[in-house]
Amino acid sequence: EVAVLHKYTGLPWVNILGADSHGHTLYGDVGTIPHVTDAQAQSCNTTLGTALFAAMRLPVLDGSKSSCNWGNDPDSRADGIFGTNELPMLQRSDFETNSNDSYWLSNPAQPLTGFPQIIGSEKTERTLRTRTGIVMVQKRISGKDGSGPAGFYTAEALLKSGDASIDI
Repeated sequence: EVAVLHKYTGLPWVNILGADSHGHTLYGDVGTIPHVTDAQAQSCNTTLGTALFAAMRLPVLDGSKSSCNWGNDPDSRADGIFGTNELPMLQRSDFETNSNDSYWLSNPAQPLTGFPQIIGSEKTERTLRTRTGIVMVQKRISGKDGSGPAGFYTAEALLKSGDASIDI
């Protein structure tokens, strides 16, 4: 439930996926992520931080300047982390995916964009695992994967359907 994510701010560096019995899906990269904006990373990064930020989106800020302290949002659960309203979250009625890639294409029909780089990458090539997973889900939803009727079903629902062509 979204209210729970807002209350507890999830877990650090963990993608959260869920679906309910009505077919509603939820994706969230809602965790205790250091509140470092791209502008702050650029102006406060040390020499080491500049290289790390370019390679891995990990800043090393200049601790001698108070302007380089981690920021806060009004809905932050603790000092120095992003509030949940500033983190990637998406609710849909078709699907959400994540294969340990960034939030950006959790559903390609509604890309999540505009978040600080410390949270994840956007508009970059996805891993083969992510691309394959999205294609597999899209084929399953459309029924074009040769595995029975379109969509996702529980074994119980398929058995009740009486469709003898379905191999459970």
